[in-house]
Amino acid sequence: MDFVLKKSKRKTVAIEIAPDSTLIVRAPLYFTEQQARKVINNSKNWIEKKLPQIKNKSDAINQLTKSDIILAKNSLKTICKRIANEYAPLMNVKYTDIKITSAKKRFGSCAFNNNLCFSFYLMLQPYDAIKYVVVHELAHIKHKNHSRAFYSFTLDVLPDADNFEKLLQPQFASYNNLKENIKRA
Repeated sequence: MDFVLKKSKRKTVAIEIAPDSTLIVRAPLYFTEQQARKVINNSKNWIEKKLPQIKNKSDAINQLTKSDIILAKNSLKTICKRIANEYAPLMNVKYTDIKITSAKKRFGSCAFNNNLCFSFYLMLQPYDAIKYVVVHELAHIKHKNHSRAFYSFTLDVLPDADNFEKLLQPQFASYNNLKENIKRA
């Protein structure tokens, strides 16, 4: 199996599959190609499971035109504000602003000033996944970490949070979700 070995001043080894399906092994400076091959062989089942999921997500992203992206960003802002305005009072929290980004590594974030940011790629996910991410980020206004209290708080507000979080997998990303979510906006 072909791979790219990227060495840096890190202490751990990680395997990553890039959007173009390139297998990347991130490792400490002393790590050899032979050691990397061993890690890959030990992770073969995970890799074989993830490769089709990454390809599916990439296919959905590659279908997006510039006008799709503009529409997705505007629609997502409308959806996120609606969800945030519904759940923030129930959670007894107040957000400052909602911004839509092009982040590829994370669907949402909450800044210390309580600004919420969401990646427009979230529009490729099922609607319940969007709801989960918004509630998750609202919960960070009260709990600025991923402690037990944070997850307990999230589950109190959104009892199906565990099921919704499972929808945030590459295999569930689709252009059809984008079209359905735009209709909801």
